[in-house]
Amino acid sequence: MRHVSTLERFWLAYCACAITAAVIAWPDTGSHCAMFRPGWFVALHLGFAALQVLPPWLQWRGSPHAARVLRAAVALVGVPAVFSAMCMALPHAHPEAFEITWMQFDHALFGVDPTAAMRLSQGEVALAALQVIYAGFYALPICACVLVLLQRGGPAFDQAVAVITGGFLLSYLLYLWFPTLGPKDVAPLPVPPGGVIFAGLHTMLHEAEANHWDCFPSGHTMMSLVGAAVASQHRCKGARWLWVFALAIVVSTLVLRYHWVADVLVGAALAALWLPASRLLLESDASR
Repeated sequence: MRHVSTLERFWLAYCACAITAAVIAWPDTGSHCAMFRPGWFVALHLGFAALQVLPPWLQWRGSPHAARVLRAAVALVGVPAVFSAMCMALPHAHPEAFEITWMQFDHALFGVDPTAAMRLSQGEVALAALQVIYAGFYALPICACVLVLLQRGGPAFDQAVAVITGGFLLSYLLYLWFPTLGPKDVAPLPVPPGGVIFAGLHTMLHEAEANHWDCFPSGHTMMSLVGAAVASQHRCKGARWLWVFALAIVVSTLVLRYHWVADVLVGAALAALWLPASRLLLESDASR
C-alpha cells in the first residue's frame, strides 16, 4: 500500500460510490428505463477501478516516470469517460426533477430569468465569444497541469493531477444525487445565445453531450476555479490568465443558460472547500 497514491484512492472511492448507486437503483428502474444500463455502467467503473493497480505496481517496480504518465493518461481519458457514462445511470438512479427546485430558487431571488438582462446587454459577437469559451472548458484544467509540470516539476504535477481529477469525480458524485437539467433544456430559446452564426456550435455541444443531467453543481464553475487556483498555488507564470479564462467560463455558464444560479453558487463553494480538503488528503502521500 506504500505506493498507492491519493489519486488512486480518489478513483477507488468514486468507483465504489458510483457502482453502489447503480446497484441500489437497479431493481427499481432497470425494467422500464431504456437508457438505464446499470450493467455497462458497473462494468466501466470496475474497469477503471482495476486500472488503479497499475501505477502503484510501476512505482514498486522502480518506474516512477511511467507511473506518472499512466496516472495522467488515466485521468485524461477517464474523467470524460465516466462523465459520459452518467447517461447510463441518470436520472434513473435518483429520478427527481431537481431543475424545478433550482428554477424556483432563481425566481425567488430575482423574480425573473436572471440571465435575460445579461444576454440583452451583450452583442452577438460577445455571446459568440462566450460560446467558444464555454466549449473550451476542458482546456483550462489541462493547461493548469501542464504549467505546473513545466514550471514546478513532476511531484508538483502529480499533486495537480490528483486535485483536479478528484474535484471532477466529486462533482460527478453529486450529479448522481442531484440529477438536474439546465435552463437550455427546460425552457430553450428560439435562437441559441450567440446568434445564428454560432447556433451550430451550440447544437453540436448539446448533441455531443451524452449526459444532460449534469447541472448541479456547475462543474464548469467548480473545476475552472480549481484549475486556476492550482496554478496559482504552485506560483506558475500565466496563472492570472487562467483566472481570466475561469471567470469568463463562469459567466458563460449563466449567460448561455447552461446552468441555474444555484448550480454556479454551489460549484464555487465546492471549489473553495475542495482545495484545502484535497491538500490535507495529499499530505498523506508526502508523509509516507
